[in-house]
Amino acid sequence: MCAYHVAGRLAAGLAVVTLVAGCGAAASPSPSAAPTPTAAPTVAPTATAAPTATPAPAPSLWTQGEAAAVTGTISCGTVIKAGAEGSSPPPYTLIDQDLLCAAAASDPRVTGTGSFSLNIEGWDPALPTWGSNGVAWGYQEIQGPDGTWAGRTYGLYDKDGVLHNFGVMVGGGAYEGLIYAVAGTVPASSSTADTVGLIQPGAPPPGFPVTPFPAP
Repeated sequence: MCAYHVAGRLAAGLAVVTLVAGCGAAASPSPSAAPTPTAAPTVAPTATAAPTATPAPAPSLWTQGEAAAVTGTISCGTVIKAGAEGSSPPPYTLIDQDLLCAAAASDPRVTGTGSFSLNIEGWDPALPTWGSNGVAWGYQEIQGPDGTWAGRTYGLYDKDGVLHNFGVMVGGGAYEGLIYAVAGTVPASSSTADTVGLIQPGAPPPGFPVTPFPAP
């Protein structure tokens, strides 16, 4: 009798323990995995075009009626006649060397083929190379598209052999009543002059007649 009650109380106690344990187990939620943090979306930087400088407009040559500023080149690299050279006794000379020329200019009126009769004289011993301290003069013609230009040119070779010259030509044909004043620089050992000039109405100044130089 006593043994039964003890056993019964023990069984009842175990049942209570089991129930309590079961309730405790049910009341405690199982741990869940922590949420993975999501990185905030990044905005790709937008490329900004670097500001570009507006190129300055190239200066334009002026034109006023029949007058106009002119730039260009005159190349006289083809020898038609060698001319006569002299060096003994000094001065050193080159007389009447005839050259075939081609003029290319910003104004079509002074663009075309032409000729040049060249003379050089000087006292520098280096002058036979035509590269030092000599004076030059010549008679030049240019055949433009609607007329001709003709006149005299004078120049000076500096110590480096660079020829600096200036001439005035008178227009004929459609260019009657106009003159073309032109300055040129010819590098040493070159036959091409870089030129700047002016076309304008008028007559050439004294010393620039429209005639070839007389034969020596």
